[in-house]
Amino acid sequence: MSFTRIKYLLVFPLFFITANNAVFAQDHPAVVKDTAVTDKNSYASDLEFFTDYDKINSLKQLQEKLKGSPVFIDLWASWCGPCRREFYYKDSLDSFLKEADVKMLYLSMDDAAHDAQWKELLKFLKMGGTHMRANAALQYDLSRLIWKQNGGFSIPRYILLNKDGVVLSNKMLRPSDGALLYQQIRSLLAR
Repeated sequence: MSFTRIKYLLVFPLFFITANNAVFAQDHPAVVKDTAVTDKNSYASDLEFFTDYDKINSLKQLQEKLKGSPVFIDLWASWCGPCRREFYYKDSLDSFLKEADVKMLYLSMDDAAHDAQWKELLKFLKMGGTHMRANAALQYDLSRLIWKQNGGFSIPRYILLNKDGVVLSNKMLRPSDGALLYQQIRSLLAR
C-alpha cells in the first residue's frame, strides 16, 4: 500500500468527522471559519423566528403566509454539513437578495427532538435573518411535494417563491454558485 493511499485513509475520516460534527465545530470554530462568533450564548441581533412556525403544517399554508414579496427559502438542518458549508456564502447572498428585494427564509428540517440543538447552532453561527423549523406535518408535505417521497428528503435544497407565494422553482442553485444563482433568481422573477 502506497504512502499516499495510507495518508488518504487517515485524513479522509478526520475531514468527514470535522465537516459533519456540530459538537466538534462548536469546540473548534477555526475549523469551520466562523470568525463572527463572539458570544455563543445569544442570537444575532437581526435574527427573528417566523411567527407561529410550529402551526404551519403544509407548503400551501407557508405560501399563504409568505405572500407579498418574493422569498428565497433555504431548506437545511443542524446536522447537515453541506448545508452549513453553504452559510459561508450568506453575506454575498444576503446583499444580492436585499438589492433584488427578495426576502430570505431559513427553514430547518430538524425534527422536534433537535429543537434545542437547532437553536444553539443559530446562536453559535450568529445566523441573522428569518428562521423557522418545520414540524412533522410540514416535513412530510415538503417531502411529498418537493422530493416526491413519503417522508424522505435531501438537503440542502433551495426554493424560490414569487410575490404571490407561487413556487417558481424548487431546484434552485446553491449560494456557493454565486453569480449563476443570482442570474437564475433574476430570470425567474422576470417572468
